[in-house]
Amino acid sequence: MFILRLCFYVIRSALVATSIVVTGWFLAVSPTADERRLVSASATSDDMRLRKAVIELRLAQAALALAPDLAVSLIHRQGGGVASRAEVEQGLRAIAAGRRIDAALPSPARTQRQSGGAKFLTVPQ
Repeated sequence: MFILRLCFYVIRSALVATSIVVTGWFLAVSPTADERRLVSASATSDDMRLRKAVIELRLAQAALALAPDLAVSLIHRQGGGVASRAEVEQGLRAIAAGRRIDAALPSPARTQRQSGGAKFLTVPQ
């Protein structure tokens, strides 16, 4: 029983260590020259937008390198079928290549607000 428990502890510690390294790579490691070149066209000189673009780039590259079909099917299922699988794959490949697709998102419609009239309920006397 001790050997089995030891095996599970080793597997769990390896998974935790891998998660820490991968998360650190996504968040803490500064972008390489190639990553800066890829995201320089889409991101401005703002450091936070550049960091967000690099994280998106790294996530898309990792998803396409490890399990492209699984990544596309999970994104497609999460989206509720709004976009086809081909569109999802094309978008994921575009993000991994450094091209952001912000223009594809529909802008929310503005509703006209009614101003005037009673702001509070009055208690009848």
